[in-house]
Amino acid sequence: MKKILLLEDNISCRKHLLKIAASINPTLDFFETGSANEAYSYSISNDVSVFLLDIQVEDYSGIELAKRLRSIKKYQFTPIIFITAMPTRQLEAFRKIHCYDYIIKPFTEEEAGKVLKKILIDYIDRPNETKNLALKFKNFTQMIPMNDILYVEYVNRRIIIITKEEKIKYMHMSMKKFKQLLDEDFFMQVHQSVIINSNCVEKIEFDAKSIKLYSVEEEIPIGRSYLKEVRGRFDDLY
Repeated sequence: MKKILLLEDNISCRKHLLKIAASINPTLDFFETGSANEAYSYSISNDVSVFLLDIQVEDYSGIELAKRLRSIKKYQFTPIIFITAMPTRQLEAFRKIHCYDYIIKPFTEEEAGKVLKKILIDYIDRPNETKNLALKFKNFTQMIPMNDILYVEYVNRRIIIITKEEKIKYMHMSMKKFKQLLDEDFFMQVHQSVIINSNCVEKIEFDAKSIKLYSVEEEIPIGRSYLKEVRGRFDDLY
């Protein structure tokens, strides 16, 4: 059974959210707490599929907890939904953590349900099968899970694939042709020589025309001709 962690120190609000969430998908295992420290301890000893985090709790902020969780390998890309009574903190949360969505307090059951349904049904209930990329070499074919790919680079007319674990030098092929092999829902070209996994974006600096990905030290440039497309996809978040 997939585990959902709900951090909210207002008991009434927590119970209300839990009731809404459980009505949307009663097959899930919900863990509720008002303590960020307790939430962190639970996350260490369990495998959490989705985090619902209040931005402001008594012991420390949900943003700080999210940062700690993102530093744990198994939670680098786990969906996070922030709960906040301070709308101005939304953008800070998106920029620093790249959360999935947010719920603004006070909320109606319809408003919270709309956000929760996307993650507790549309995301949780999607098939577990991971799409693989088949890399054909001279004597063998290597299968790479697409969600393991951070970005793809075109260097000296050769495709270079950077994953969470390794760098793979692939064949001589155009970026246009290689892009057709990738899932367009998750990958987008941001430069004439770079395609990124949009789920791995940590931060975007539009003025500096650069993108920071989780687990990647160097920033990736945004090409001038790709800036409009990147803005269209990410401008609401950054």
